[in-house]
Amino acid sequence: MPEAPSPGTHGPVSALVAAALRGDPGAWEQLVRSHARLVYGVVRQAGLDGSEGDEFFHQVWLCAWERLGTLPEGARFDAWLATLAIHQVRRVLAQRRLA
Repeated sequence: MPEAPSPGTHGPVSALVAAALRGDPGAWEQLVRSHARLVYGVVRQAGLDGSEGDEFFHQVWLCAWERLGTLPEGARFDAWLATLAIHQVRRVLAQRRLA
């Protein structure tokens, strides 16, 4: 089943990912804009809000950018991103418990 087009002119999410991997900043910006709610949702569910939530939001996107090349061929970007965000949340919460 083909992916639904993202808002904007870049087309399907897989095309945005490919363009971002080639260094297209507009494609990356579109990915962030179209998936920001997903990341904020994970952040809020974890109880991170305010400046801490904002910082975490940016950390997730930095991690996503650094690991974008590891997104498996044919994988859904939203599922990959949500999993990445959840793992980041668990890491942060585990560090809090140890502190």
